[in-house]
Amino acid sequence: MYDTARVEQLEKVGEIAFAPADAKNVKLPGIEQKFDGYDRNPFLAALKAGSLTFLLVSVHLFFGKETSPDNPSSIDMNRRALETYGVARWCDLRRKSPNAYTRNIIAWGSKTPSWRERWSCGRFVFVDETAE
Repeated sequence: MYDTARVEQLEKVGEIAFAPADAKNVKLPGIEQKFDGYDRNPFLAALKAGSLTFLLVSVHLFFGKETSPDNPSSIDMNRRALETYGVARWCDLRRKSPNAYTRNIIAWGSKTPSWRERWSCGRFVFVDETAE
């Protein structure tokens, strides 16, 4: 929900998905597991507030089960990490593209890495908002 007097929805809407040929580039050190796409694809919409045009990307990643807070190496946590990195990679590629609709991208949602690790891709940093 947003104030339509201050924010205007633009014509671009869609979802993030990777072509099978590009999915192989979604990988992280220490994770051997293959990225098979998203459990719930992130959706996006272009918005404009004043002179600022931006993409808002909704992120609701795979939840899964954590083996323990001290051992986040379970298959589920690896899958969640790959999904998170996939969103960051997509945002970073769009930001660098000369054909980008806009370079202003906000990835917003839930299910960032629950093991309270902070890591980044380009200018995008994913931080568990529930971390103490």
